[in-house]
Amino acid sequence: MPTIDQLGEWVKAEQRKGNGQCHTNHPVIMEHVRKEAIKNTAEKTRIGLETYSPRSYSDWNDLLEWMMESLGCNPILVVDVMYLIMKLAGEEGVEMAKDNLFKLHDYEAELREARAKKKAKRKVI
Repeated sequence: MPTIDQLGEWVKAEQRKGNGQCHTNHPVIMEHVRKEAIKNTAEKTRIGLETYSPRSYSDWNDLLEWMMESLGCNPILVVDVMYLIMKLAGEEGVEMAKDNLFKLHDYEAELREARAKKKAKRKVI
């Protein structure tokens, strides 16, 4: 997603093209959305994440299935254990994991390609 400044530049460019009266999807400020999700005043309980990667999706579900079986099929316990593991790893642990994964794989390129494929697929339909 673009920053507000980038969005503003895009809006100006679209207006110059004569698209000022066209509709767009509802823009939101993701930092605010995430803060509200942490507060969870709406009491939502479903977790969702678009991975853009069949491999990552499969790996995630494999891990989730293993954890569900290991933790008595209790989704509350599964999420709390995952949360605790990440908190124990801390910023340094997460950064180290990310850096080592980036040595093995170009995640930015994979994300760009996956988004482009998804966008192209939407145009066909």
